[in-house]
Amino acid sequence: MEIENLYVNVGDETYINIPSLYTLNADVYIVFGERSAGKTYSVFKGLFDDYNATGAQFVYMRTREDYLIRGRAWGAVANIKPYVEKILWKEEANLNYYSGVYRKQELGRNGKWVYSPCGYSSSIASWMKYKGNGYDAVKTIFFDEFIEDPDTTTIIPLSRSEFLKGYSQQLSTIVRRRKDVKIVACANSINPKSPLFDYYNIDARKLEQGKVYIFNRKLEDGDALKICVLYTEPPKKAHVSKHLAVYESQTNDMTINGAWQEDVYPEIYNHLSWKWYAELTVKTNRVYIADFEITVIFPEKQRCPMVIVEGKYKSKNNILTNELYLPTTRKLIEWMLYYKRTSQICASSKAASEKFNDLIKRVLIDKN
Repeated sequence: MEIENLYVNVGDETYINIPSLYTLNADVYIVFGERSAGKTYSVFKGLFDDYNATGAQFVYMRTREDYLIRGRAWGAVANIKPYVEKILWKEEANLNYYSGVYRKQELGRNGKWVYSPCGYSSSIASWMKYKGNGYDAVKTIFFDEFIEDPDTTTIIPLSRSEFLKGYSQQLSTIVRRRKDVKIVACANSINPKSPLFDYYNIDARKLEQGKVYIFNRKLEDGDALKICVLYTEPPKKAHVSKHLAVYESQTNDMTINGAWQEDVYPEIYNHLSWKWYAELTVKTNRVYIADFEITVIFPEKQRCPMVIVEGKYKSKNNILTNELYLPTTRKLIEWMLYYKRTSQICASSKAASEKFNDLIKRVLIDKN
Protein backbone atom coordinates (compact mmCIF):
# COMPACT_ATOMS: atom_id res chain seq x y z
CA MET A 1 0.00 0.00 0.00
CA GLU A 2 1.56 3.28 -1.12
CA ILE A 3 1.07 6.31 1.12
CA GLU A 4 1.94 9.70 -0.32
CA ASN A 5 4.55 11.69 1.65
CA LEU A 6 5.00 8.90 4.20
CA TYR A 7 8.70 9.74 4.41
CA VAL A 8 10.29 13.18 4.15
CA ASN A 9 13.91 14.01 3.47
CA VAL A 10 15.71 16.64 5.53
CA GLY A 11 19.26 17.01 4.29
CA ASP A 12 20.82 13.55 4.27
CA GLU A 13 18.30 12.12 6.71
CA THR A 14 14.90 10.51 6.10
CA TYR A 15 12.09 10.87 8.64
CA ILE A 16 8.66 9.31 9.04
CA ASN A 17 5.60 11.52 8.47
CA ILE A 18 2.96 9.71 10.53
CA PRO A 19 0.05 12.13 9.86
CA SER A 20 0.18 11.06 6.20
CA LEU A 21 -1.34 7.76 7.37
CA TYR A 22 -4.48 9.52 8.60
CA THR A 23 -5.87 9.52 5.05
CA LEU A 24 -6.65 5.83 5.68
CA ASN A 25 -9.30 6.86 8.24
CA ALA A 26 -8.35 4.21 10.78
CA ASP A 27 -9.36 4.22 14.43
CA VAL A 28 -5.92 3.15 15.64
CA TYR A 29 -2.45 3.80 14.17
CA ILE A 30 0.48 1.76 15.47
CA VAL A 31 3.94 2.75 14.24
CA PHE A 32 7.20 1.24 15.46
CA GLY A 33 10.75 0.83 14.21
CA GLU A 34 14.16 2.45 14.39
CA ARG A 35 15.01 5.00 17.04
CA SER A 36 15.40 8.62 15.91
CA ALA A 37 13.14 8.23 12.88
CA GLY A 38 11.14 11.32 13.86
CA LYS A 39 8.07 9.43 15.13
CA THR A 40 7.38 11.58 18.18
CA TYR A 41 8.11 14.84 16.38
CA SER A 42 5.82 14.05 13.45
CA VAL A 43 2.90 13.07 15.70
CA PHE A 44 3.24 16.20 17.82
CA LYS A 45 3.45 18.32 14.68
CA GLY A 46 0.14 16.85 13.54
CA LEU A 47 -1.41 17.37 16.96
CA PHE A 48 -0.50 21.05 17.13
CA ASP A 49 -1.47 21.59 13.49
CA ASP A 50 -4.92 20.21 14.37
CA TYR A 51 -5.17 22.30 17.51
CA ASN A 52 -4.20 25.43 15.63
CA ALA A 53 -6.74 24.77 12.87
CA THR A 54 -9.71 23.38 14.81
CA GLY A 55 -9.01 23.59 18.55
CA ALA A 56 -8.82 19.80 18.80
CA GLN A 57 -7.04 18.75 21.97
CA PHE A 58 -4.91 15.64 22.62
CA VAL A 59 -3.73 13.32 25.37
CA TYR A 60 -0.04 12.45 25.55
CA MET A 61 0.03 9.03 27.22
CA ARG A 62 2.87 6.93 28.60
CA THR A 63 2.97 3.61 30.42
CA ARG A 64 4.01 4.96 33.82
CA GLU A 65 3.73 8.27 35.66
CA ASP A 66 7.52 8.21 36.10
CA TYR A 67 7.90 9.16 32.44
CA LEU A 68 5.88 12.34 33.00
CA ILE A 69 7.54 13.78 36.09
CA ARG A 70 10.66 15.89 36.63
CA GLY A 71 10.35 17.68 33.32
CA ARG A 72 9.92 14.56 31.17
CA ALA A 73 6.45 15.50 29.93
CA TRP A 74 7.74 18.95 29.06
CA GLY A 75 10.82 17.46 27.41
CA ALA A 76 8.58 15.47 25.06
CA VAL A 77 7.57 18.69 23.24
CA ALA A 78 10.96 20.43 23.42
CA ASN A 79 11.80 19.72 19.77
CA ILE A 80 8.41 20.79 18.43
CA LYS A 81 8.21 23.97 20.55
CA PRO A 82 10.05 26.24 18.05
CA TYR A 83 7.75 25.11 15.21
CA VAL A 84 4.63 25.73 17.30
CA GLU A 85 5.66 29.15 18.60
CA LYS A 86 7.34 30.57 15.50
CA ILE A 87 5.43 29.00 12.61
CA LEU A 88 1.96 28.30 13.97
CA TRP A 89 1.61 31.07 16.53
CA LYS A 90 3.80 33.66 14.77
CA GLU A 91 5.67 34.36 18.04
CA GLU A 92 2.46 35.80 19.53
CA ALA A 93 2.08 32.99 22.10
CA ASN A 94 4.18 30.55 24.09
CA LEU A 95 3.81 26.82 24.64
CA ASN A 96 4.17 25.70 28.24
CA TYR A 97 3.30 22.79 30.48
CA TYR A 98 1.84 22.97 33.97
CA SER A 99 0.23 20.39 36.23
CA GLY A 100 -0.39 17.84 33.50
CA VAL A 101 -1.63 20.32 30.88
CA TYR A 102 0.06 21.55 27.68
CA ARG A 103 -1.05 25.17 27.32
CA LYS A 104 -1.02 28.05 24.88
CA GLN A 105 0.04 31.16 26.79
CA GLU A 106 -0.79 34.57 25.30
CA LEU A 107 -1.52 38.09 26.46
CA GLY A 108 -5.18 39.02 26.76
CA ARG A 109 -6.69 42.39 25.97
CA ASN A 110 -6.38 43.40 29.60
CA GLY A 111 -2.65 42.73 29.56
CA LYS A 112 -2.93 39.56 31.63
CA TRP A 113 -1.84 36.09 30.60
CA VAL A 114 -4.49 33.84 29.12
CA TYR A 115 -3.96 30.07 29.13
CA SER A 116 -5.72 27.72 26.73
CA PRO A 117 -5.31 23.92 27.08
CA CYS A 118 -3.89 22.18 23.99
CA GLY A 119 -3.46 18.74 25.50
CA TYR A 120 -2.99 16.65 28.62
CA SER A 121 -0.45 14.14 29.90
CA SER A 122 -1.56 10.80 31.27
CA SER A 123 -0.31 7.30 32.09
CA ILE A 124 -1.97 3.90 31.98
CA ALA A 125 -0.42 2.78 35.29
CA SER A 126 -2.16 5.65 37.12
CA TRP A 127 -5.52 5.34 35.37
CA MET A 128 -7.45 5.84 38.63
CA LYS A 129 -5.93 9.31 38.97
CA TYR A 130 -7.46 10.43 35.66
CA LYS A 131 -10.83 8.69 35.91
CA GLY A 132 -12.91 11.77 36.71
CA ASN A 133 -11.29 14.14 34.20
CA GLY A 134 -13.19 15.57 31.25
CA TYR A 135 -11.76 15.05 27.78
CA ASP A 136 -14.64 16.13 25.54
CA ALA A 137 -12.40 18.25 23.29
CA VAL A 138 -9.75 15.52 22.90
CA LYS A 139 -9.60 14.07 19.38
CA THR A 140 -6.30 12.13 19.56
CA ILE A 141 -4.59 9.93 22.12
CA PHE A 142 -0.86 9.78 21.50
CA PHE A 143 0.53 6.70 23.25
CA ASP A 144 4.28 7.21 23.07
CA GLU A 145 6.92 4.52 23.79
CA PHE A 146 4.30 1.83 24.30
CA ILE A 147 7.08 -0.80 24.18
CA GLU A 148 9.00 -0.42 27.42
CA ASP A 149 12.74 -0.99 27.54
CA PRO A 150 13.44 -3.97 29.84
CA ASP A 151 16.98 -2.72 30.43
CA THR A 152 15.82 0.38 32.27
CA THR A 153 17.22 0.47 35.79
CA THR A 154 14.96 3.09 37.33
CA ILE A 155 11.46 2.20 36.15
CA ILE A 156 9.98 -1.30 36.43
CA PRO A 157 8.07 -2.29 33.28
CA LEU A 158 4.36 -2.99 33.69
CA SER A 159 3.19 -6.57 33.81
CA ARG A 160 0.95 -7.69 30.97
CA SER A 161 -2.18 -7.59 33.15
CA GLU A 162 -1.32 -4.12 34.53
CA PHE A 163 -0.76 -2.84 31.00
CA LEU A 164 -3.98 -4.25 29.55
CA LYS A 165 -6.16 -3.12 32.45
CA GLY A 166 -4.64 0.36 32.56
CA TYR A 167 -4.89 0.82 28.80
CA SER A 168 -8.54 -0.26 28.61
CA GLN A 169 -9.45 1.91 31.60
CA GLN A 170 -7.79 4.96 30.08
CA LEU A 171 -9.63 4.45 26.80
CA SER A 172 -12.87 4.18 28.76
CA THR A 173 -12.11 7.46 30.55
CA ILE A 174 -10.96 9.46 27.53
CA VAL A 175 -12.94 8.05 24.61
CA ARG A 176 -16.11 6.93 26.40
CA ARG A 177 -18.75 6.33 23.71
CA ARG A 178 -17.39 8.79 21.17
CA LYS A 179 -16.33 7.65 17.69
CA ASP A 180 -14.30 10.72 16.75
CA VAL A 181 -11.16 9.93 18.77
CA LYS A 182 -8.17 8.27 17.10
CA ILE A 183 -5.29 6.53 18.83
CA VAL A 184 -1.71 6.91 17.64
CA ALA A 185 0.80 4.56 19.28
CA CYS A 186 4.55 4.79 18.63
CA ALA A 187 7.57 2.87 19.88
CA ASN A 188 11.07 1.71 19.13
CA SER A 189 11.38 -1.91 18.04
CA ILE A 190 12.53 -3.29 21.40
CA ASN A 191 10.15 -6.21 21.97
CA PRO A 192 7.59 -7.62 19.50
CA LYS A 193 5.56 -9.07 22.37
CA SER A 194 4.19 -5.83 23.77
CA PRO A 195 0.78 -6.18 25.46
CA LEU A 196 -0.54 -3.56 23.04
CA PHE A 197 -0.14 -6.06 20.20
CA ASP A 198 -2.05 -8.59 22.31
CA TYR A 199 -4.81 -6.05 22.93
CA TYR A 200 -5.41 -5.68 19.20
CA ASN A 201 -4.58 -9.32 18.37
CA ILE A 202 -1.56 -8.51 16.19
CA ASP A 203 1.50 -10.72 15.73
CA ALA A 204 4.26 -8.15 15.21
CA ARG A 205 6.79 -10.81 14.23
CA LYS A 206 4.90 -11.49 11.02
CA LEU A 207 5.03 -7.87 9.85
CA GLU A 208 7.47 -6.75 7.18
CA GLN A 209 9.39 -3.51 7.47
CA GLY A 210 8.11 -0.72 5.26
CA LYS A 211 4.69 -2.26 4.66
CA VAL A 212 1.42 -0.67 5.81
CA TYR A 213 -1.09 -3.18 7.21
CA ILE A 214 -4.82 -2.72 7.79
CA PHE A 215 -6.64 -4.94 10.29
CA ASN A 216 -10.40 -4.83 10.85
CA ARG A 217 -11.62 -6.22 14.17
CA LYS A 218 -15.34 -6.95 14.29
CA LEU A 219 -17.10 -5.80 17.47
CA GLU A 220 -20.09 -7.32 19.24
CA ASP A 221 -22.39 -4.46 18.22
CA GLY A 222 -21.69 -5.16 14.54
CA ASP A 223 -19.29 -2.25 14.16
CA ALA A 224 -15.60 -2.73 13.33
CA LEU A 225 -12.36 -1.28 14.63
CA LYS A 226 -9.94 -0.31 11.86
CA ILE A 227 -6.27 -0.60 12.81
CA CYS A 228 -3.37 0.68 10.71
CA VAL A 229 0.06 -0.78 11.53
CA LEU A 230 3.44 0.27 10.13
CA TYR A 231 6.81 -1.29 10.96
CA THR A 232 8.98 1.49 9.56
CA GLU A 233 11.47 0.62 6.86
CA PRO A 234 15.19 1.05 7.56
CA PRO A 235 16.81 4.09 5.94
CA LYS A 236 18.14 3.52 2.44
CA LYS A 237 21.50 4.80 3.64
CA ALA A 238 22.27 4.05 7.24
CA HIS A 239 24.62 6.85 8.27
CA VAL A 240 26.28 5.38 11.34
CA SER A 241 27.72 7.79 13.86
CA LYS A 242 31.37 7.01 14.58
CA HIS A 243 30.38 6.80 18.24
CA LEU A 244 27.87 4.07 17.45
CA ALA A 245 30.27 2.33 15.09
CA VAL A 246 32.71 1.77 17.95
CA TYR A 247 30.33 -0.78 19.41
CA GLU A 248 28.41 -2.66 16.76
CA SER A 249 25.69 -4.47 18.61
CA GLN A 250 22.12 -5.60 18.34
CA THR A 251 21.08 -2.37 20.05
CA ASN A 252 22.72 -0.37 17.28
CA ASP A 253 20.88 -2.48 14.71
CA MET A 254 17.64 -1.37 16.34
CA THR A 255 18.77 2.27 16.49
CA ILE A 256 19.84 2.37 12.85
CA ASN A 257 17.70 -0.20 11.04
CA GLY A 258 14.76 -0.83 13.36
CA ALA A 259 15.56 -4.51 13.95
CA TRP A 260 13.97 -6.04 17.05
CA GLN A 261 16.20 -5.57 20.10
CA GLU A 262 16.13 -8.89 21.93
CA ASP A 263 18.83 -11.22 23.20
CA VAL A 264 19.36 -14.17 20.88
CA TYR A 265 21.75 -16.64 22.46
CA PRO A 266 24.22 -18.51 20.25
CA GLU A 267 23.92 -22.20 19.46
CA ILE A 268 27.72 -22.42 19.54
CA TYR A 269 29.67 -21.39 22.65
CA ASN A 270 33.48 -21.44 22.62
CA HIS A 271 33.42 -23.53 19.43
CA LEU A 272 31.20 -26.22 20.96
CA SER A 273 27.48 -26.78 20.29
CA TRP A 274 24.75 -26.35 22.87
CA LYS A 275 24.08 -30.09 22.69
CA TRP A 276 27.64 -30.89 23.76
CA TYR A 277 27.17 -28.81 26.91
CA ALA A 278 23.69 -30.22 27.51
CA GLU A 279 24.93 -33.80 27.45
CA LEU A 280 27.74 -32.86 29.81
CA THR A 281 25.30 -32.42 32.70
CA VAL A 282 23.36 -34.92 34.76
CA LYS A 283 19.58 -34.98 34.54
CA THR A 284 19.18 -33.44 38.00
CA ASN A 285 20.71 -30.20 36.67
CA ARG A 286 18.02 -29.92 33.99
CA VAL A 287 14.81 -28.07 34.87
CA TYR A 288 11.80 -28.12 32.57
CA ILE A 289 9.67 -24.99 33.06
CA ALA A 290 6.37 -26.21 31.75
CA ASP A 291 4.44 -22.94 31.28
CA PHE A 292 7.25 -21.55 29.09
CA GLU A 293 8.04 -24.89 27.45
CA ILE A 294 11.81 -24.67 27.87
CA THR A 295 14.44 -26.72 29.65
CA VAL A 296 17.09 -24.77 31.55
CA ILE A 297 20.32 -26.74 31.97
CA PHE A 298 22.69 -25.48 34.65
CA PRO A 299 26.40 -26.25 34.16
CA GLU A 300 28.29 -28.51 36.51
CA LYS A 301 31.72 -27.19 35.59
CA GLN A 302 33.28 -23.75 35.53
CA ARG A 303 33.58 -21.87 32.24
CA CYS A 304 30.60 -23.80 30.86
CA PRO A 305 27.44 -21.92 29.83
CA MET A 306 23.88 -22.38 30.95
CA VAL A 307 21.91 -24.04 28.14
CA ILE A 308 18.33 -23.21 27.07
CA VAL A 309 16.48 -25.88 25.08
CA GLU A 310 13.04 -25.50 23.57
CA GLY A 311 10.71 -28.19 24.87
CA LYS A 312 11.45 -30.89 27.42
CA TYR A 313 14.99 -32.20 27.20
CA LYS A 314 15.82 -35.27 29.33
CA SER A 315 14.75 -33.56 32.53
CA LYS A 316 13.59 -35.13 35.79
CA ASN A 317 12.55 -31.77 37.26
CA ASN A 318 9.27 -30.32 36.00
CA ILE A 319 8.08 -27.04 37.52
CA LEU A 320 5.94 -23.98 36.78
CA THR A 321 7.20 -20.41 37.01
CA ASN A 322 5.41 -19.66 40.28
CA GLU A 323 7.24 -22.60 41.87
CA LEU A 324 10.56 -20.82 41.31
CA TYR A 325 9.82 -18.68 44.37
CA LEU A 326 9.71 -21.60 46.79
CA PRO A 327 12.58 -21.78 49.34
CA THR A 328 13.89 -24.96 47.70
CA THR A 329 14.03 -23.52 44.16
CA ARG A 330 14.57 -19.78 44.67
CA LYS A 331 18.28 -20.19 43.98
CA LEU A 332 17.44 -21.08 40.37
CA ILE A 333 16.32 -17.50 39.69
CA GLU A 334 19.63 -16.11 40.97
CA TRP A 335 21.55 -18.55 38.79
CA MET A 336 19.52 -17.68 35.66
CA LEU A 337 20.01 -13.96 36.22
CA TYR A 338 23.72 -14.48 36.87
CA TYR A 339 24.33 -16.40 33.63
CA LYS A 340 22.27 -13.88 31.68
CA ARG A 341 24.11 -10.93 33.20
CA THR A 342 27.50 -12.48 32.45
CA SER A 343 26.48 -13.62 28.92
CA GLN A 344 27.23 -17.26 29.66
CA ILE A 345 24.28 -18.76 27.81
CA CYS A 346 23.76 -20.80 24.67
CA ALA A 347 20.43 -21.97 23.24
CA SER A 348 19.08 -24.67 20.96
CA SER A 349 17.24 -22.18 18.73
CA LYS A 350 16.02 -18.62 18.38
CA ALA A 351 12.63 -19.75 19.71
CA ALA A 352 14.34 -21.05 22.86
CA SER A 353 16.01 -17.64 23.31
CA GLU A 354 12.68 -15.85 22.94
CA LYS A 355 10.94 -18.06 25.47
CA PHE A 356 13.77 -17.64 27.96
CA ASN A 357 13.65 -13.85 27.54
CA ASP A 358 9.92 -13.95 28.24
CA LEU A 359 10.57 -16.03 31.34
CA ILE A 360 13.15 -13.53 32.63
CA LYS A 361 10.73 -10.62 32.08
CA ARG A 362 8.08 -12.50 34.04
CA VAL A 363 10.54 -13.26 36.83
CA LEU A 364 11.70 -9.63 37.07
CA ILE A 365 8.12 -8.33 37.17
CA ASP A 366 7.10 -10.82 39.89
CA LYS A 367 10.29 -10.15 41.81
CA ASN A 368 9.53 -6.45 41.97
